[in-house]
Amino acid sequence: IASPHIDDRDQSYQYAMSLGDFTNGGQLCVEGWMDAERSDDNDERNHDHGTISIQAMEEDYVNVVDTHNRIARVDGRHVHYVRSFGGGNRWSLIFY
Repeated sequence: IASPHIDDRDQSYQYAMSLGDFTNGGQLCVEGWMDAERSDDNDERNHDHGTISIQAMEEDYVNVVDTHNRIARVDGRHVHYVRSFGGGNRWSLIFY
């Protein structure tokens, strides 16, 4: 399990993969924020519940990435961590 951290020396994306016989958990979680089609002129859209500003749609989120036996490109300059896992061993490979 990795504690939430930022790889502040990264200059670009990193590629992550996890290996092992673990059977549950162990996903890589990357925090960030979502910007839903932001517009320079403060665009407004009509929805079922009235008109909302696109600019107001920014929100925090956590992207959960399954890296078990697959490679994923992530930005380590954002807060990230690994969820707890069970059912076996887990190893992480990180390519910079």
